[in-house]
Amino acid sequence: MTDVRPKADSMVRRSHDRTRHRSTPIAGPHLMFNASKLLTAALVVATLATPTARAAAQVNHFHFSVVGGVSHYDFSHIGNSPFGAVRADIPWAMIVTEGSLGIFEARQGTIAKSTFLVPEVQFQYQLAPMRIRPYIGLGGGWLATLTGPADHWWRATGSASVGARVTIPTTSMGVRGEVRFRGVGGGIDGGNAVEYTLGAQW
Repeated sequence: MTDVRPKADSMVRRSHDRTRHRSTPIAGPHLMFNASKLLTAALVVATLATPTARAAAQVNHFHFSVVGGVSHYDFSHIGNSPFGAVRADIPWAMIVTEGSLGIFEARQGTIAKSTFLVPEVQFQYQLAPMRIRPYIGLGGGWLATLTGPADHWWRATGSASVGARVTIPTTSMGVRGEVRFRGVGGGIDGGNAVEYTLGAQW
């Protein structure tokens, strides 16, 4: 009687061999497809990162700005006055140290108007160094009477700001807009002001 087991075993081995040979070439296209996806993703990231790096190089350095606008004040008398300031920014990634010297006029009570200088420093948190950078800031300084009557020649002032800086493409120049809330101590009642400004920076 003939033993059919060797034939059956050989048929099973041939079937496995055919299956293995058929499945092997399928992995090649999948690997090539995955590699092409990774290459495409890397090119997209590199393309997006290049403008970001250029923008960071243009904005992440010292800036000087001149701003002007209106101060709405309440120093025992409510009024509006032109406001101007020169400011210097020293950025480090998302933190900006800003020094500012502002000037405006205000009437206190029924007495004549006085002219005030406002030297102060703010620490501002802004979005990562891109061309459009919204920011918020907190700081303080002094309100100094330059001309006219005043209860105190020097008074402490604290401020909070909300604004945005916009850099012109391929340059380090730009524009900025801001609303700054100011509180002033000293005297009988103290006072407060809100400053709305626009300006240029370079």
